Amino acid sequence: MSEILRRALPAVLVLSAFLPSQGLRFEAANEAVRKPLTDNRKFEHETLAENGLRVLAIEDPRAAKAGFAVAVEAGSFYDPVELPGLAHFCEHLLFLGTKKYPDEASFDTFMAQHDGSNNAYTEQEKTVFYNEIGNAGFDEGMDRFAQFFIAPLFKGDLVARELNAVNSEHEKNKPDAGRRMWEVLRGTASPDSVLSRFYTGTTESLHHGDNTTVAALKKYHEENYCAPYHMGVGVEGVGFVLEDRKSTRLNSSHPRYL
Repeated sequence: MSEILRRALPAVLVLSAFLPSQGLRFEAANEAVRKPLTDNRKFEHETLAENGLRVLAIEDPRAAKAGFAVAVEAGSFYDPVELPGLAHFCEHLLFLGTKKYPDEASFDTFMAQHDGSNNAYTEQEKTVFYNEIGNAGFDEGMDRFAQFFIAPLFKGDLVARELNAVNSEHEKNKPDAGRRMWEVLRGTASPDSVLSRFYTGTTESLHHGDNTTVAALKKYHEENYCAPYHMGVGVEGVGFVLEDRKSTRLNSSHPRYL
């Protein structure tokens, strides 16, 4: 797992997940974590010296599965003015193939084969990805997940297809009372404020997934999915050990994250 995170996770807000029985070693000053006296889990919080990545690791003796989560401190408020919904669209596309695992269905298939599940959501100032998986699939699952933040493909044909899914999500949201209330509030904001922006995305707002949109997706990912400015990672699970596991480290050897 350490090797995976060493190459992978860029800038993230700290979240928790589940970690299987394997050693893990942090090479940064341990930061105290406040918790209730009745919480029997063990917490370790580190900010890695090499790249500023924030990591929260939790040992939970009752965890039935392993898990991992990443939160990026960028959301719809970071959309280009001319492409409302780009952050949300980027979140969707990261699941659809990476340089190392190019098949669009490979991540979901692997997770399903190892008793796992995954999801993500985009808010105004953050984008969150969270997963759980059977312990046997943890290492490879983490590696596959890490590629979201290293080298997503943003294939042109999938961009056009996934745009239909984003548009359908917008149509589904229209009858929702909470969404309608938010749109009313958004309409009262100054046109110069990020609060006034539409953020779900539609086929029209994202220019039908043309080359300009693809280029903007790559630029958005490059600028926001990187440590130490926008990201953090969390892991939690059974048998969490901080001492050592051969060369296990949570560093980043990927040039982008140094």
